Amino acid sequence: MSALEVAGNMMDAWTARDWDAVVALFTDNGVLEIVPLRARHEGHDAIRGHLNEVAGGIERLSFDVRTLVESGNVVTFERDDVFTYNGKDARVPVVGIMEIEGNKVKAWREYFDGFTMGRAMGMDI
Repeated sequence: MSALEVAGNMMDAWTARDWDAVVALFTDNGVLEIVPLRARHEGHDAIRGHLNEVAGGIERLSFDVRTLVESGNVVTFERDDVFTYNGKDARVPVVGIMEIEGNKVKAWREYFDGFTMGRAMGMDI
């Protein structure tokens, strides 16, 4: 399986809001890092804990991918996250980088404007 296919499987699991599949698609010591929030979740338990905090509010999610590049085991994508979170519709530009190991994600780093994402999620920022 190519790195691009693994990244596609991960994105499909997110849009399906299949949180068990999301966790399973990470390596055992995989990392989900939300860079602007300085949040780093390493390992299945930590990733699942993060999802338990935020996933309940996600009512709808899709990725409008603008640019997708595979270079060896790294996939970089520029996209808009289009979602409904706790009844609030939003579109937020994001850049994500996934490092693939085998058929799983070893690291996924997300970059976005924290103010824009916070407002989109209904936080009083």
